[in-house]
Amino acid sequence: MDATAPTSRQFKGWVIVHTKDGRVLEHIEPFNRGSPDNPLAEQDIVHKFEANAALALPGARVADLLAIVMDLENQRSLAPLMRACSR
Repeated sequence: MDATAPTSRQFKGWVIVHTKDGRVLEHIEPFNRGSPDNPLAEQDIVHKFEANAALALPGARVADLLAIVMDLENQRSLAPLMRACSR
């Protein structure tokens, strides 16, 4: 692939289901969820963050980390963020 070629921002989703009674159901999602053309709602982003952070941190730490991230612009230092990310 040419490194200078533009990359697609769009990843279409497509599913086809063949039912037992012979019907064919098809749905195409033209823009992937979370793309600029189909952005995630803030609540979806928070939920995804919590689910992923919970894989590495206990629940109370996830809540602390989320609070810091949501207020990151007001943090005077990244030290609290780094502490919240460590085990």
